[in-house]
Amino acid sequence: MNHGSSGNYQRLFSEHSPISANTKAKIRDLEARVDKLELICESLWEFIKEDKKLKEVDLIERMTQIDLQDGVYDHKKKKSSSIKCTKCKRMNSKRHSKCMYCGQVFIVGPFD
Repeated sequence: MNHGSSGNYQRLFSEHSPISANTKAKIRDLEARVDKLELICESLWEFIKEDKKLKEVDLIERMTQIDLQDGVYDHKKKKSSSIKCTKCKRMNSKRHSKCMYCGQVFIVGPFD
């Protein structure tokens, strides 16, 4: 993780900043959660790499493939607010658990 950007946030939200103490606490909490997720991801990658005999380049290639699914190489995965019904093919809001046109129940993936 790039801790330089974390330092930038800390300078931005210094004690002289008008940002509330509650907001600063939330930012610290989010930073701690991101650090923990980074550790979890790296640990999981080590298990997978050893088990499947993969290399770092394999992970980078897969990350690039997923990143480019939206047509933009930006180290992000585009989040969509809509879902296409598998039955009637109409677009629906992801806030709904079933299609508002045909009633088909949506099965949402773990990363959606």
